[in-house]
Amino acid sequence: MKVAFRLFNCHFFSKNVDEELKSDIVQHTGYTPVINFGKYLGANIAPGRTTRGKFNHIIGKIQNKLSGWKHQCLSFAGRLTLTKSVLSSIPYYHMQYAKLPKTICDEMEKIQRGFLWGDTDQTRKPHLINWE
Repeated sequence: MKVAFRLFNCHFFSKNVDEELKSDIVQHTGYTPVINFGKYLGANIAPGRTTRGKFNHIIGKIQNKLSGWKHQCLSFAGRLTLTKSVLSSIPYYHMQYAKLPKTICDEMEKIQRGFLWGDTDQTRKPHLINWE
């Protein structure tokens, strides 16, 4: 309830609005000016362009999932199943409300490809087929 109340009593101003006009509006309405709304239900609700920085947390989630899995203990079929079912499903929620930047998609694909073929930080194994 606090989050809804906080969002209800705040106002976002464009960067093109004059400071004097902002202060007049805030003074007369009692609203709180905000620069960034932050996240709501895991979704970044900040206005503006979709940039790589807004979606870096998806890359972090994928890497956190991978840190708990040991690819040496899994067969190729097991790694393929985990890649398709778990790692591919992480960004779906965010893809419903925003178009992800291509750099984020490329980074997710690179991480999945590396896990599937058994790459580590020290060594990169050859990928036996073309990924595309």
